Amino acid sequence: MTDHGPLQLFPDKPTLMIRLNDDGERELEMAQWGLVPPWVKDEDLATFIRRTAPNNARDDTIRTNLENKRGMFYASMKSRRCLLPASAWCEWTGEKGSKVANRLSVVDRPLFVFAGMWAYRDNPGPTCTMVTTDAIGKAAEYHSRIPVVLRDEGVDAWLDPASNPMELTALFQSLSDEELEVRALGIGA
Repeated sequence: MTDHGPLQLFPDKPTLMIRLNDDGERELEMAQWGLVPPWVKDEDLATFIRRTAPNNARDDTIRTNLENKRGMFYASMKSRRCLLPASAWCEWTGEKGSKVANRLSVVDRPLFVFAGMWAYRDNPGPTCTMVTTDAIGKAAEYHSRIPVVLRDEGVDAWLDPASNPMELTALFQSLSDEELEVRALGIGA
């Protein structure tokens, strides 16, 4: 294990996701981070991946997509939810030229899962995105948004295709100050 933790996620890179397979069993699969919905036209694919494929899905956008029954995240939120396992994530603070990396994690949880959604196309294959919400308390000192970390009681409901997607939006919560652990890594950039 390094100071960064054993399981790191990086935007635009392959990552592990846990999803339900066709038999309803949990399956670990590699996915490209950056959601590419199946409705993207082949001729627009390269530009979409380079410029548009979202690494993060804002909770307010997801709610709007569900209310309107359309949008970038509608189909994935309805039936293609996944878990993105991690041990920490990084947020940078400070001014350009003297930025410091901060390792954020969950107290007493060496491994946890972010709420995610996935999509599939033959090219590029499975892709995913992480759900974010407004950061509160200590978390807001590092970024205005925070990944949605699912508590144990929300994991099964998140993966269950029978769950009402609008009701699942109640899981979109920031970590409390008591749950959030922060350590400055001191790496300048």
